[in-house]
Amino acid sequence: MTLNTHSTIKRNTLWLWRFWRPYRKWLGRIIVLSIFHAGVSIYVPFLYIAIIDGLKNNESIRSIQHDIGLLLLLGAGIFVLSSLLTAARARMNMVLEWDLRQYIFEHLLKMGPFFYNRFRTGDLVTRMTDDLGRKLSWFACSGIFRSFDSALRIVFSLIAMVLINPLLTLLTLLPLPLQFFTFIKTEGLLHKRFSSLQSQISRVSEIIESCFSGIRVVQAYTMEKMQIKKFKEAAADRAAAEVSAESAHIIIHSLYGYFWQFALIIVLLAGGWMVITDRMTLGEFVAFDYYIGLLIFPMFDIGNLMVSYRRASVSMDRVRDIEQSDPEIIEKEDARTLPICHGNIEFRHVSLTLGVHKVLNEISFTVKPGDIAAFAGPVGSGKSMIFNLLIRSYDPTSGSVTLDGVPLAEIKISELHRHIGYVSQEPVLFSKSIRDNIVFGRDNITDSDIDQALETAQILDDVRALPRGLDTQIGQRGLTLSGGQKQRLAMARALVTRPRILLLDDVTAALDADTEDALWEQLYTILPGTTCLVITHRPSTLEKANCIFVLEAGSIVETGPHAELMTKQGIYHRIYSRHKWQQELSQV
Repeated sequence: MTLNTHSTIKRNTLWLWRFWRPYRKWLGRIIVLSIFHAGVSIYVPFLYIAIIDGLKNNESIRSIQHDIGLLLLLGAGIFVLSSLLTAARARMNMVLEWDLRQYIFEHLLKMGPFFYNRFRTGDLVTRMTDDLGRKLSWFACSGIFRSFDSALRIVFSLIAMVLINPLLTLLTLLPLPLQFFTFIKTEGLLHKRFSSLQSQISRVSEIIESCFSGIRVVQAYTMEKMQIKKFKEAAADRAAAEVSAESAHIIIHSLYGYFWQFALIIVLLAGGWMVITDRMTLGEFVAFDYYIGLLIFPMFDIGNLMVSYRRASVSMDRVRDIEQSDPEIIEKEDARTLPICHGNIEFRHVSLTLGVHKVLNEISFTVKPGDIAAFAGPVGSGKSMIFNLLIRSYDPTSGSVTLDGVPLAEIKISELHRHIGYVSQEPVLFSKSIRDNIVFGRDNITDSDIDQALETAQILDDVRALPRGLDTQIGQRGLTLSGGQKQRLAMARALVTRPRILLLDDVTAALDADTEDALWEQLYTILPGTTCLVITHRPSTLEKANCIFVLEAGSIVETGPHAELMTKQGIYHRIYSRHKWQQELSQV
């Protein structure tokens, strides 16, 4: 075994130990059952010696009947132990799969935008299901401990064989060096093929996920044939990778068994000669042959361990890729709660650099409690990044962001999010009921709270008109709703907890003028004193703002209320005039 292989096995074992540790008692039961199972199984051939040689030597019938009765009793014991051992391993497989999946899922929820730019959704789904399922969790218990049981039977068999005939045992072990050599030579090939297979499985999952997520666009642009071709090519590549990996698996797995078929031939030839020349009894020969039979299937298991280890090792590497990605936002151990939030927001000389691109440059502004602050500017000017900093998707590269005078980095993330209602430009809905999308797993939200949030978001009448009301299923990503309904439903989800701060990223663009006016009127009736930050180019929304911040190339270039900015005849004047003209044109 090479030094690199030994290091990899050690690293993988230490990684798995974290998930084994809570179940040490259960693993102890599996080990004890394996020892008893192997020990009882190995004792059976000795009874064959007693029975066969007893018949040849004309021993008493009572003695032979006793041995036969004991043989039947051992057979029943082996069946019971085998059943208990199989059930224990199966249970442990499921427990490990659950823990592994839960651990990785919790880690994924801590990751930020950089991580999800690196890993595609389909690839993550494959790693969470295919890699963690049959390949890794099965190996972590059944693969290892079935092989442990087999290894015990091999060791016990070899001890028994040495006791019967040391020379014949030595001849039986002749294929062993060849088997070890085969493992060394094939481990790299197996790792390469299994790694290629998992990549192809991820690719197929990515194509399926992206196609079905954007099914409306695919159908609208009649791109079905292109998607079918793309999927067919990926599926063919996956099939080829499956065949390649399984071919190597079957060939190498079979070789381990064939090596011990050679051992059986050696026993038949050498052992038969020893019986003919009276160097061993017929009973010993039959027992020895039985032991070779006992060795063949355990050796298959050991061979399968070598192959399944390579497969599991690939999956472990893919899971560790996720695990070793650190969260971009880390909560301080002494982070504080914020029982009362007034909604005073201040940016002080805030800059944000992503990679080599400076997204925000020396941003400074203050939004007082109860104010409506609007952000306008060209696409890519950094408006949405201000919201991302407020909800801590990113931390500033320099400068500070404070809430009620407290730096955001010193506030518990859960506390920060408890006081903020955020509605993104692209409404995110889930394939559940309207009620589930609004409540979103949060406690102490009543139907009255939901109705009030729906009324404020101007969608209560739409919901009541549906056949099942709040319990109506909205389909994949809200497929059954219009764009405006999706946006208003997302807004109701943000409003239902009565947040002190409301972040609206260009959400009023999907509303008509009357609906928008009703929304603002209802909002400040139901939630007086709410601090509202809105990204918009909508003239009516800009006119309502207490202060407008105009961004260009990551910097604030103009600040002030609507009337003041219009007199400056600058960037804001051009943005407002263009959108005002477009709005009037659409009403003609």
